Amino acid sequence: MYILTGRYKWNKTLTAILLMLLSFLVILVPIALLINMMSSKINFALDHSSQVLSSVQQLIHSYEKRYNMELVSAKNIQDLSAWGAQTLPRVLGATFNSIITIIIMYFILYFMLVNGRKTEGNLIEWMPLKNENVLLLRRETNSLVFSNAIGIPLIALFQGFLGLASYLALGVPEPMFWFAVPVSPP
Repeated sequence: MYILTGRYKWNKTLTAILLMLLSFLVILVPIALLINMMSSKINFALDHSSQVLSSVQQLIHSYEKRYNMELVSAKNIQDLSAWGAQTLPRVLGATFNSIITIIIMYFILYFMLVNGRKTEGNLIEWMPLKNENVLLLRRETNSLVFSNAIGIPLIALFQGFLGLASYLALGVPEPMFWFAVPVSPP
């Protein structure tokens, strides 16, 4: 931000919007793609629900026969439907909270980008530390942020490529889907 507005004399507002769009592309688009990939799997399962249901029934029947116990009973089904009724509002609430959090995150990010120097100056002025300790804190915080910003994505990519190699070696169906799961941002 400071390089674009200082050296190249870009407008602060337009630069902040451009950086926010880039962060949107880097952070939220991969998450949306992962959700899209997962929803296609769920849609496939829903389209072939009779086959999935027969497979589940066969699995349940084999476990009931093997362990001589009843897994599917009226009470279990009632408990499962009660659990579903309790879980659905939580899932919807978590989705709504995530959307609100992302909106607030971008609102704060805009003002941090536009007024970053002023905020940093105020923070340094109000800190009850000696100047050399403030500078030390500033250097350490910058190195932590930089190492996390570079290190975490590199580790995710390494894990993803290692997983992809394993999936290909083992012949797992759809290895690219399983590669995308650990690589996607949290």
